[in-house]
Amino acid sequence: MKKKMLMYGTGFVLLFLILFALDKYKIYREEEPPVPEVSVEGVSINAHPGPYDWRGSKRNTENPVEMLAGVSGDKVKEDNILTIAFPEGSQPKKISVSEWDSFTKEQTDYDYREGFPIPYSYKSRGIVYLIINAEWKNDSVSYYLKLNVEQNYYGDMLAKKEGALTAMAVVPSGEGANYDLPAEVKKRLEKFEIYDDIEFVKEEFAGLSSWVPSTIPMYFVFNNAEVAFTAKDKTQMIHYLEAVPKPPYLDLLAARKGEIRVLAVVPPGEKESTESDPEMKGLLNRFEVRDDLEAVKKEFPGLRGLPAAALPVYYVFNDKKPLITTFEKERLIIFIEFYKNK
Repeated sequence: MKKKMLMYGTGFVLLFLILFALDKYKIYREEEPPVPEVSVEGVSINAHPGPYDWRGSKRNTENPVEMLAGVSGDKVKEDNILTIAFPEGSQPKKISVSEWDSFTKEQTDYDYREGFPIPYSYKSRGIVYLIINAEWKNDSVSYYLKLNVEQNYYGDMLAKKEGALTAMAVVPSGEGANYDLPAEVKKRLEKFEIYDDIEFVKEEFAGLSSWVPSTIPMYFVFNNAEVAFTAKDKTQMIHYLEAVPKPPYLDLLAARKGEIRVLAVVPPGEKESTESDPEMKGLLNRFEVRDDLEAVKKEFPGLRGLPAAALPVYYVFNDKKPLITTFEKERLIIFIEFYKNK
């Protein structure tokens, strides 16, 4: 009797273990592939699971263009870095990225290390399809991305941080050393590059392609979004870099959201004529004129580097940051008219 009971008990345990294992295997087989967190400069990007060979199950799908037809592309900028992070415990052994050509229906494969720079497609006017390929020991999954890429007109010359500046000199062939900047001036910049091949500049930096060889030498200063200043003379650019306000912008910003503040710093004796200038008075903004440079630098620490040789200089601020710094009254007026009407 005891022997039979033992046999029944053992059989029950074995059956339970078999059923448990089958149930676990069923769950294992039905488990969906992991979806990675994809982001560009900290902004989340939609990754759409495509074809896979996952735990014995296979799925074939259309190519990215057909599968994502009607899906709005995620807005990104050219050369921004795309990063891929899988859930803990699901990290694949290999990750690669492919760009799908919607015209030839072919793909170009790239290695993925710790990031992938976003490409721009002229043929498709900025619509880019990427495929993330992930491989495990026995499994593989592809994920489709549709991106609406804004072209980076200035390559890698834009400053990385808000408030920072970079600069470029485009000079005659073989004369780069004659247009270098003093070390003290370079310290004000994230980066300074000298190019003496005008054709390379026009090809590499689309936003500068309108410049022709007859315009060189030419200096360009960039902030983190656009060209902030241009000059043909090195001294002018140095004056600009000295004049640009530095944080903190104590007492320089506009008082309220939506307002702008204009500050003109002019040579001694020119305050009255600048204030009474009809074009200036027509700006319909808070417009202040100062002609005591030392008092200005004492009152506004962000302007301590401002040299007398740079005057007159015009500053425009909103309630958060400087908008432009210019030596030209015409550019100031154009900017403010544009800002008011946008």
